[in-house]
Amino acid sequence: MTSDAPMPNPFDLLPDDGWVEPTRRELVVFGATAELYFVPQRKNRAGAPSEQRPAFRPSVADRIIANESLWESGDAVLTPNKFPFGRRHTILWTRQRVRESTVELLRVGFELVGQHGGTLLGNSIGAAASIQRAHVHLVDETRPFLGELQHEPHDLGDVLPADIGVDIVRLANVPFVAIGVRGDSPSRARATATLIELRMTATFNFIDDGAMTWVFPRRIETPAPDFPYALGAAELWGRWCYGDREPFDAATSEALETALERALAPWPARS
Repeated sequence: MTSDAPMPNPFDLLPDDGWVEPTRRELVVFGATAELYFVPQRKNRAGAPSEQRPAFRPSVADRIIANESLWESGDAVLTPNKFPFGRRHTILWTRQRVRESTVELLRVGFELVGQHGGTLLGNSIGAAASIQRAHVHLVDETRPFLGELQHEPHDLGDVLPADIGVDIVRLANVPFVAIGVRGDSPSRARATATLIELRMTATFNFIDDGAMTWVFPRRIETPAPDFPYALGAAELWGRWCYGDREPFDAATSEALETALERALAPWPARS
């Protein structure tokens, strides 16, 4: 369920950027269908995660918000994405000078996807984000990957309040933590913000499809050599983005499974 207030379709606000469908492959990862995209233009992003990225960098968020805004709601501002990994791909920013998504940014993003479809994806610095300001990606597509994996109910009663209004599941039969939050947009936003706040890892990713939000605590950013780039929400969504042709051609199901296992937080051993 979403707010009664209508929101514009964020994808209709985008100018035609001449998107050309990338070269692609498919692999089976943990029994689900993953897609590989060869998108060399994404290597040109300023601040793209790498071993050479400096410890500090001036923020470009205020300039992007001031010059490229397509729509705004409160502190949330929508802009195009200059380095897309989908045909219609926007970014939703917060005006607040914070590094992690606020409840309000999550709520607006979740409601946009709930009303108009597509998928919302979020990365933190240290988990594939290239800019320090909190922002989320909206892509006018869905992917089958997470839906094809096995889900099972999960108890987070010691973390989330009982009256928060969501149901919790986890991905089963995978060696990493992935928590699914199901409920209306405001409830999912509150629960997701709580999970982000209370995680015990430095970094995280999340994905929302308008009905379910997946939260992934992170261990490492770049699980080379199995995946030689920062592994972000796009890859967890089932779209692996490659900037170079050689690793794109050489990728295997086993390597991608190992990359996920190394990058994401493990479930604690049962006593």
